[in-house]
Amino acid sequence: MRRFSPLRIPTPILLALTALLPQLSEASSTGVSPERLARRLVLALDGVGYQEVRRAQTATLPCLENLLPAVRNVSTFPSLSDIAWQDITRSGPTEGYQRYHYSVGYNKIIGGGATAELGNTQDYERRMHVILLKPADHRQGYFEPLKLAEKELAEIKRQFLSEQSSPTIYAYMLSTDTLQHTAGDIQPLLCRISETLDQITREYEALTGRTPELAIVSDHGNNQHRKGQLIEVRKNLHKAGFKTPGKIRGPKDVVFTTAGILNSMSVFALPESLRKITQPILETEGVDLLTFVTPEDPSVIELISASGDRALIRKKPGAEAFSFVPLAGDPLGYGKTLETFRQEGLMDAEGFVAADSWLKHTSALEYPVAPERIWRGHHVITLNPAPMLVSLKHGFEITYGILKAMSSFVPRGGTHGALSAASSNGVFASNFVPDATDTTTNRVGQWLGFKDMRDWKRESEGARLIAAFGDESRARNTIDTLLENDPVALNLWDPDRTHDTLLGVETRYEIRIREKGCWIGCKKIDSNFAAAELIGNPQDIEFRIPFRKLTGGKPLEPGTYKLEVTRIAMDQVTGLETHSRVFFKATFGVDLDGAVILW
Repeated sequence: MRRFSPLRIPTPILLALTALLPQLSEASSTGVSPERLARRLVLALDGVGYQEVRRAQTATLPCLENLLPAVRNVSTFPSLSDIAWQDITRSGPTEGYQRYHYSVGYNKIIGGGATAELGNTQDYERRMHVILLKPADHRQGYFEPLKLAEKELAEIKRQFLSEQSSPTIYAYMLSTDTLQHTAGDIQPLLCRISETLDQITREYEALTGRTPELAIVSDHGNNQHRKGQLIEVRKNLHKAGFKTPGKIRGPKDVVFTTAGILNSMSVFALPESLRKITQPILETEGVDLLTFVTPEDPSVIELISASGDRALIRKKPGAEAFSFVPLAGDPLGYGKTLETFRQEGLMDAEGFVAADSWLKHTSALEYPVAPERIWRGHHVITLNPAPMLVSLKHGFEITYGILKAMSSFVPRGGTHGALSAASSNGVFASNFVPDATDTTTNRVGQWLGFKDMRDWKRESEGARLIAAFGDESRARNTIDTLLENDPVALNLWDPDRTHDTLLGVETRYEIRIREKGCWIGCKKIDSNFAAAELIGNPQDIEFRIPFRKLTGGKPLEPGTYKLEVTRIAMDQVTGLETHSRVFFKATFGVDLDGAVILW
């Protein structure tokens, strides 16, 4: 019998191979190709303020020091997460200032997507590569924010060092916001984030031989006030003869929502009531200022402070320029700034100043970039813009319902929403933008792109009613104007269509519209469409069907309707149905003018 002697490997080589085994094993199990790893990580930190990051960077033992000095990322007004993140990621306006909001079209308070299958999940969340969206994670954010932070950071590190399908990984952390809302200290968490970024850099350099591009960006700040005083604006409105129901039936009705413990309000009332409700609101202890769209001229916004100072704000037609004209006093303390504009020739003959000049000269003031932010707050950032916005003083908050009861025994920290700097100033910092200056949520995308965010529609099927052919990111003043100019459409996305085409399967969609709550003699409309008729490119998975085509051109009577889409697969040779399933369900309304209510 022939014997084989064992292979003898020199000790130095054996030791080197042994050291490489874990890395080789991991690479084999994950299939990671260093050349294909993402080159940039954008870390979206909810609610982290500029001052807190600069404090961390300049501490005796600094954190985030491997990033360039942070700059301000001034939020929307109100300074709230959903509208700010949609602004940052260029995802278009939200249905409301928050998910729980008043709908102008439905004339009631609703809790998320009234016609969308996404429910309360916003588009910017779906587009993140790393985000913990389970309800249990959200609850943990308020009860154990640091534990949630560790889960978030571990997943961010894992995915950035393994993801190979995108040049940029966008990762979102909720815990940074919830920690501060529950009276936690953000500084240790910022240092923990810094440690993770340093670990990512070291491991990434070892794998690829290059340094990753890193950035942090936040949506707004936090005033860091502990357990602020709750205002009683409803009592003042009731004393003045107004009611605060959930819908508007007449000139005495005022509607506002409180989705959280915040220091701002969005207020809805009939145009003829706006001036009448200013006094009881301004007389409420804790109110700092309010802005409202003037009933006489919707292109003009009036600003009034609690002390009675007043000013007018306008946007120059066809240009990104704004005017701020004090009428009595100086409600924003902009006197010196206006004089600088005049001296430096930055103000035109009509009093308008370019938006970038407002940013440059006011970003460090108590009310940063106010004219532009106020204008956009009333006209651009949401599909349900409020005619009145209210900003509270430092140390004051508003909430009602169960949150008001909970606030008396649950630890309560800082908040946000106001026009003031502490609430408004989010942050931007990176290791790849050396010339960064103070920016705003609608400008920061010039550095971060957001073009290669996650294409979640290719991962899950769905549908929603949309304004079909208009620019969905433009300003919208009223729902009537929108529906008059932009036809409504059913937007469908179906990633399985690509596979069906390859397998020789014809995809059809049967669409049924019927009255909600009706059982006998109900009005209903059925229509049927082949995917090939709707899409020019067989590889396309997303398409739109004009609503008028769904109804055969017939207008629907006012009421509430159910819409159901059934997906049908048919063999192209025999023409026989192979299988079918309900693809999408939604409820929508039709107003008295026959217009479909989208939000």
